[in-house]
Amino acid sequence: MNILENRAANDHNPSHVDLHYSSVQVSAIMAVGVLAMVVAGIQPVVLGALQSAGRMSLSQMGIAATVELLALGLMSALAEVIFSVRYLRIIAIGAAVALIALNVLSTLVSTWGLITDRALAGVTGGILVWITAGLITRSRAPERFSAIFLTIQTLAQLGVATLLPLIGLDNNPDLGLWVLTVIAALATVFSLLIPASYVPLPKATGTGTTGSMNGPTFVNLLLIVAQLAFAVGLWIYMEPLAQRSGLSRHFTSIAIAVGLGAQIVGGVAVMIVPTRFNPTAVFVVAGVVNLIALVIFSAHPNAPMFLVSVFVFGFLLLFVMPFQTLAVVRTDPSRRAAMLVPFAQLLGASLGPLAASMVVSEADINGVLVLGAGWIALWFAGLAWLIVSQSRKRLATA
Repeated sequence: MNILENRAANDHNPSHVDLHYSSVQVSAIMAVGVLAMVVAGIQPVVLGALQSAGRMSLSQMGIAATVELLALGLMSALAEVIFSVRYLRIIAIGAAVALIALNVLSTLVSTWGLITDRALAGVTGGILVWITAGLITRSRAPERFSAIFLTIQTLAQLGVATLLPLIGLDNNPDLGLWVLTVIAALATVFSLLIPASYVPLPKATGTGTTGSMNGPTFVNLLLIVAQLAFAVGLWIYMEPLAQRSGLSRHFTSIAIAVGLGAQIVGGVAVMIVPTRFNPTAVFVVAGVVNLIALVIFSAHPNAPMFLVSVFVFGFLLLFVMPFQTLAVVRTDPSRRAAMLVPFAQLLGASLGPLAASMVVSEADINGVLVLGAGWIALWFAGLAWLIVSQSRKRLATA
């Protein structure tokens, strides 16, 4: 049975595009996206080494990280308009080879030249993410394929981030860039194995309830931005939150590892749940639980309570993300808007730390908790609009 059709009996939204690819082709498509996204998890290590070596200032480091992620996310959305899925393999090979060249160029430039180069690397990486997003969008069970992609992506980022210090990044600041070059070379190899083309997505049939950017679809995309801004903004400041509670640096390292492990558990859980949950219900429950976690973090929790809260927070971070794709798919029969999900996720992941940096100080970390509550309030406002909108639609058709 085709790997993309083995969930057909449980499919509640038949508006997928039938695919007939081998397991090798599907694995290659997933691999190119995972390899393109590795940089998102190791930016602090790679750019931190370059900053310590004097290749960029601390502020330029933040700019480089932001523009690369934003370029990656933006291109993952724009590629659907720019490129034709009839030349998928050629496009993938070209993007991967360009990424190799840009990573090598990063070893030769500094300051604003390095920032520009990382932005271009984000553009080429975004093309590879677009290819994987195309597979997820076209599948019968997009939330499960999204969960597989996100879980493998997290494992890959964790593995590379752990490897870099072990192979001597502290002594060779360019080593992280060379590792990214090798990763891009692997993406080139996998690009040779992907299908030559995709089946084009159906044309959007109009506006309102059938167009690819109707009201519910737009609100769901805004929810994705708010959810990721909340999660990543809080995650970045998990260490100072632990220290604020009087916990040691050694314990903080354990807590971070627990949170990363919980993310993987959350991704695996989405893969094995026996039925599809309603995305709106998932978002409501996750919002309530995350709000409780914020209250706990604000109350200077002891070590066991902090660990439990970090685990729950990490679990929900990855558990929720696959349902974001499903939520958009359910409001857009053409599935074209679902191609914007990676962009919305990366936009939120970039905005979260940026906004948090504006409300915290060395003396007061409470701002990140207040901001987190604000993101959740926006989260609930969007969900309330969706619930009311769905209720009105049901009454109108009754």
